[in-house]
Amino acid sequence: MNDPAFRPLDPAHLPLPDKLLRAITKAQRVLIVSHGQAVQAHTGSGASASNVQSDPDAVGTALALKRGLGALGKTVDICIDAELPGSLRMLDAHHDIKRATDLLGHDWDLALIVDVSVPSRMSAANALLLPHAKAVAIVDHHEANPHAKEFNLAPEAAFLRWMEPDFPAAALMAGAILSRFAPAIAATGTDLTDVYTPALCGFSTDTGWGQIQGLDTRYFRYYKHMLNAGSGTHLGALRKILTSFTLPARVTALANHALTPEAANLPNALARTLMELEANGQAFTTHTYVDAHGKPSVQLATLTLAYRQALQAVGHLDHVKLTLDDLLPPFVVKHQQAMTDGNVRLSAFIAETENNQVYCSLRSPGEPLALTLAKRLQGGGHERMAGAQVSGQSLQEVQAQIETWATNQGLMVPVAVAPDSLHTPPKP
Repeated sequence: MNDPAFRPLDPAHLPLPDKLLRAITKAQRVLIVSHGQAVQAHTGSGASASNVQSDPDAVGTALALKRGLGALGKTVDICIDAELPGSLRMLDAHHDIKRATDLLGHDWDLALIVDVSVPSRMSAANALLLPHAKAVAIVDHHEANPHAKEFNLAPEAAFLRWMEPDFPAAALMAGAILSRFAPAIAATGTDLTDVYTPALCGFSTDTGWGQIQGLDTRYFRYYKHMLNAGSGTHLGALRKILTSFTLPARVTALANHALTPEAANLPNALARTLMELEANGQAFTTHTYVDAHGKPSVQLATLTLAYRQALQAVGHLDHVKLTLDDLLPPFVVKHQQAMTDGNVRLSAFIAETENNQVYCSLRSPGEPLALTLAKRLQGGGHERMAGAQVSGQSLQEVQAQIETWATNQGLMVPVAVAPDSLHTPPKP
């Protein structure tokens, strides 16, 4: 980013459908919706829900659009119908994000659904809020093909789509929109740094701070433009925002090594629970599988709900409010590091959530395996980074489904599951 030869590009040059731009320009009351809680059945008052991890790209895109469009005098509401984990609560410092029930009785000229195109991931926003929008637009960078009939729209509502599966983050789409209005926003005296900063946080995390392989460097030129806009910001400031919330030290220690001296400082029952879960392979376990040539090719990590709940109780002892989503990142980091060290073709991280659902994060650095598997699990994403939220199956059932798929694809040899071990082909 500090290289003068790496010149910034204005996101205003990115493609943006004319109909969408006209709809945003015309709208005076705007609703922005992103990831909420996933529902197991059709959205409605009787549906049960479980947490889906909100991510900085979804939150940052929504906040950037609110700040920019709000500066133009538009009334802008944000609905993310889920409890935000700690780091994202810091990003929403002004408490602009509301739950669906907080916005009952409102109506809007336009609803922008950002970074998601699956109604079930919007929770109550689909049933309670979308019918009160005159037009609805999907703004998403995932591989998907949404249709109006899938959403709970008003009878005469217009339905627009802007899908950019090659974009690394929805935040880039926010940049494309806001850059069209940048002169008018600046004329109000609003600092564009404040507008772009949430989107920059989202772009940074979705691209792994530029470390994810296979990304088109051209997109980082647009990122640099937003980074330099207004009074400017810098990468250090973005990292500070995203790391301003930290887990209690002993929660972090237990997330990395459950059977440490940390457990001795806990109430007996809680310490016993943690150690039993670890000893029985019901905490965080990593499985590495090999192909027919004996080369490590697939890595799969599992995390139980019971272990996260126990760590949540540890946080409460330190008077820190933790969501279960706060307790995913340390395990994701461990898994990603192991994936990098193992140099495997496919990596899967699966974790139990509430209501018998399983969260799946899939990576395939060198080939488009992640998206193929995600679609098999009724999920989606990008070719090399994808995911799914599987309902009605246990952690063990999803693990077996992934193993079967990988075996059928010739990625690994069929084996019996044994935690924390290297699975090798049986001897002839």
